[in-house]
Amino acid sequence: MKISLPAEPVYYYERSKGKTRLFYFIPPNELEHLVASGEVSEQAVTDYPDGVDLGCTEWDFAEFEDIYGYRPPFDPEALSRTFFAVLSTNRKWKKIRGTGFIPAREFESYVPQVEESLRAENILPEIKEARVDAAAPLEERRKQMVTRSDQQRGITKFLEKLQVSEIDPSQSIDQSFRPIQMGEGIPSGEVFVRVHQKGKEKR
Repeated sequence: MKISLPAEPVYYYERSKGKTRLFYFIPPNELEHLVASGEVSEQAVTDYPDGVDLGCTEWDFAEFEDIYGYRPPFDPEALSRTFFAVLSTNRKWKKIRGTGFIPAREFESYVPQVEESLRAENILPEIKEARVDAAAPLEERRKQMVTRSDQQRGITKFLEKLQVSEIDPSQSIDQSFRPIQMGEGIPSGEVFVRVHQKGKEKR
């Protein structure tokens, strides 16, 4: 049974109990294109025949670059900040739960706007400088962590108030973007329903 996956690069989000996880998905056809252009190691196609699913974290991006020689074009922290800004533009964003796909190119077009807003407030440079030095004495590391935490709270408050242009506050996040181009196969939602129904039948 083949599950239908996005046929274009997308960002996939999971939001539950107030926590959000963001992933970057490179479909097989895009991965093959990157290999053909020499941007990604051929081994990536063998290791990821169904496409690459990367968490939007520095660790995930750096590991993929180290193994396959390719790093997605946008900074993972910038992507996470932009997603939060887009999400919180919705008036009822704190109640939003579930998962969804966002077209990559459309979503990435908002990154410069959000990052420039942070630079205008002199927030972004402070965050990038506030890295915790693992080699520093314990007391110094604690101070660095407190500073980093305070700055993260500041940026979160700023992004909550930021209204991303072209995003309608009355619409859900899925309604704010065009439909995703999907490949052949059964929609993942239908697969989950079938598995759930079979589980009930066995009880």
